[in-house]
Amino acid sequence: MKKLNQVIPSIPSSETSENEQGSNRRVEKVWTALAEMFGNTFFMQFGESPPSVWMAQVGRLTDDELRRGLTNIAESDSRFPPNLSQFVAACKKLPPVRHLGVKQIEDKRPSGRMSYADWKKQNKENT
Repeated sequence: MKKLNQVIPSIPSSETSENEQGSNRRVEKVWTALAEMFGNTFFMQFGESPPSVWMAQVGRLTDDELRRGLTNIAESDSRFPPNLSQFVAACKKLPPVRHLGVKQIEDKRPSGRMSYADWKKQNKENT
């Protein structure tokens, strides 16, 4: 079984290959990667070769999106292979944004929530 990082970088770019043949090679690489992740279950569910709808959709995805999708699926806890819409969603899903170096602001509000009427009274007294 090939490692995921051996399969993903070898997907030829859609810009550098002939349209249809390049697209066919790309979807075959994706099909192989998914089969290697999920084994015989993948072939039993989707068949030995990709259907035309998969070929068309994979042809619309960029190399980065395909790498992201295969990586997201490989890192998920799913025991079942993704269908086409799940695969496309995994390709489009961006990793969560982490804000590093942002200082946490201390919450100085009193605990418990005050009603609007009480807040209004308190603010009238302070002004």
